[in-house]
Amino acid sequence: MNQRSTYAPLGLSLLLAFFLQHLFQIKWPLMVALQQHATYKYWSGLLLMAYLAYQWYLSFLRMYDRKHAAKRHYKLHKWLGACAPLFFYVHSTQLGYAYLGVLSVTYFANVVLGLCNQEVVRIREKWFTQSWMVTHVAASVLIVVLMVYHIVISFSYS
Repeated sequence: MNQRSTYAPLGLSLLLAFFLQHLFQIKWPLMVALQQHATYKYWSGLLLMAYLAYQWYLSFLRMYDRKHAAKRHYKLHKWLGACAPLFFYVHSTQLGYAYLGVLSVTYFANVVLGLCNQEVVRIREKWFTQSWMVTHVAASVLIVVLMVYHIVISFSYS
């Protein structure tokens, strides 16, 4: 692993920490107490939504052919992607059930996928790069759709 891909160990460590705390039911009492309050859930949800929107910024730069800006943003996109489990943990320490389970699994699968990019796995084949990108973007779209559904449901029942 080269110096540019040092974000991968951070991302893997945060993923492992999240799943270990979930698996062994390790709870931080302050976080549990905060997550019981609707106001906290809304604000932490807004933070998570802002984080996801910012992660989409790279796609918009590429879509509008802003190659220089996209190249500069790519490093931050990867580092913030590695921090994804932390953003999720601030909002929820659990994976959830039903559609929330699907949302959570898709979110974390996309983090793993992001950490398995060509820079980290060192596969430079065109088929890998293209299929990786399509899968990463498709999972990101699914996350946004499920997130919007979650927001609608959350505000409908509050």
